Parts: sequence; C-alpha cells; structure tokens
Amino acid sequence: MGNDSDDLTAAMAQYIPEPRPGIEQRVLRHVRTAQKRRRRYWTLIPVLPLLVLLLLMLWPRPVPVVVRVTPTRTLPLVGQAVPPAHKRHHREKVQPFPTPAPLTEEEKALQALAASRPQEAQQLLAHEDDKPIEIPQLQIPPLQSDGGR
Repeated sequence: MGNDSDDLTAAMAQYIPEPRPGIEQRVLRHVRTAQKRRRRYWTLIPVLPLLVLLLLMLWPRPVPVVVRVTPTRTLPLVGQAVPPAHKRHHREKVQPFPTPAPLTEEEKALQALAASRPQEAQQLLAHEDDKPIEIPQLQIPPLQSDGGR
C-alpha cells in the first residue's frame, strides 16, 4: 500500500507544482491583518453617536421671526355704542349648489306644453307602471364553518 501512495504523490507532483516558499508566513500575515481590520471597525461604533451629537450641535437652527401686527380697526372703548348688526359688513351671499343652468330647448318646450295644455301634458308624462318601487326582503343565509379549524 505504501507503494500506491508514493505513485499517487509522484503523479500529483506532475500536475500540482510545489507552493512558493514562505506560504505559511503569507497566510498568517493575512489572517493577522484581517483581524486588525475587524478591530478597527469595532472602535468606530462608540464614535458614531458622538459624531451625530456633534452634528446636531453644529447644525444651524432656524431663527424665530418676530412679526408685529398692527390692528387695522380699533375696538370701541367702554361706553361707546357698537354699530347695529344690519350696518356691519356682510359677506357675499353664497351661491346655491349646484349652480342652476339655463333651461334647454326640450325643457322650454315641455314647460310651454304644461302651461298651455296641462291635461295633455299629464297624459303624455303618465306611465301605466308608475307604481311605487318595492324592494323584496333580502335573505342572506349564514356561512357554514368547520368549527374554526
């Protein structure tokens, strides 16, 4: 069996070259520098809140603006009469909603017909099926459940 392993080692030597000298030292140096880098990141964690606090302290704050308001109308002094309600300023009258639109030609013709011949207009507009609308009682059966499973 020892002979087989020697043959295998010799065959592998043809395909896999020997590593360059000092590979162990290079790997160990790489591991040490990676550990040092990780340590550097951990040292930044306590510094971050301090940087945020410093930024908040140095951030420019808005200056409050003082506005002086001068009254345009003075209140009546004690003993002076207040103007009656009908002499006070009124707001503009509110328009109805929706705003009325002018009658169309068809509406004007119907209005003229109803004014001149009301009986005929009533017969034209009356329908045989002008009965009140009846809505049947709504029946909703309960949902079937499997007991909450």
